[in-house]
Amino acid sequence: MTQYFTVSGSDAVPQRSTTMQAEGLREVDHLEQWIVAHPEILGDDVMIVSTQFARWQSAAGDLAAERLDILGLDSQGRPVVVELKRGGDKRVHLQALTYAALVARFTAEDLGAVHAAYLKTSEAEPTPAEGYARLLEHVDGEWDPKALARPRIVLVAEHFPSQVLTTVSWLNDRSAGLVTVECVQYSLFTSGAPSNTLSVGFSRIWPVDDLDDRLLAPRIAEEREAREDIAERSRGPRVASIAVRNGLIPVGAEVTLNLNKYIGGDVVAAVEEWKRNNPELSYAVWGDDPAKPLAWPGDPDKRFSLTRLAKHIITSAGRPEPASIPGGDVWTYAGRSVSAIVKDFTEGT
Repeated sequence: MTQYFTVSGSDAVPQRSTTMQAEGLREVDHLEQWIVAHPEILGDDVMIVSTQFARWQSAAGDLAAERLDILGLDSQGRPVVVELKRGGDKRVHLQALTYAALVARFTAEDLGAVHAAYLKTSEAEPTPAEGYARLLEHVDGEWDPKALARPRIVLVAEHFPSQVLTTVSWLNDRSAGLVTVECVQYSLFTSGAPSNTLSVGFSRIWPVDDLDDRLLAPRIAEEREAREDIAERSRGPRVASIAVRNGLIPVGAEVTLNLNKYIGGDVVAAVEEWKRNNPELSYAVWGDDPAKPLAWPGDPDKRFSLTRLAKHIITSAGRPEPASIPGGDVWTYAGRSVSAIVKDFTEGT
């Protein structure tokens, strides 16, 4: 059981647990708005594509009266299907699976059009192409259609009945990474009179550990390749998030790119020559964004993920962009890769 206290110096006053219903709070008007304002609740690398999306139609013209609470996109190009509940619901996972099946049929261009409609205001009306460009900028590397077909599902509720957690566990284990379902539980607390200040905390209760370490291996070669590709794409963001959230690399520290052993020798030579000719662009500065921790003197107003900046420097050196690259392995601080620093931390060495 989580307990919250309001502290002032050495004084700690306990807060009282409450519920959304007791406080007159609603899913769309309140819970949804909290998450839209702070999408990191869903994951460090998630951006909001749309909310309350309900425009589903088959090629034959059939309509479906389904309303998806939040549609997001992670940096690996996987849609994030979010179902919200005030309280708990033993059927919440069934609703989310329906939405995931619908979303899995989207193309990248479809998502761009959905995002453009979401961004539309009385003062601006972005085109579907502009919506697509914003999503493409968020994706780390090439946007693989296989990632689009495998949405992540995030269930957000005040509590989860046992049958929901049992089904979620079974789906995650048996689908071998083709379906991933996460459960995020939130708790409300009130300070009581006279201020009656409310606070809310979110915690992921499932999966309880690194999902990639637990998933069963698929039997079909094509599906194994897709899962391994998604795992490789997601490893960099996880490494960066752990490093940032635990202060493993000081904010403002210089990190350098070392491609040796991770890409062809001709590319390494081209990049090293480019770095010698452009010393002011040969490093990056570590920041505090868990998803995009790198600032680069070549584009100081932009923030980069580990993989994205490595690929950008490779193309700046006149070489083709690689399909994938282990971002956590190629960036180093004080002579050690970010991945090695994180590995030592997680293993307690």
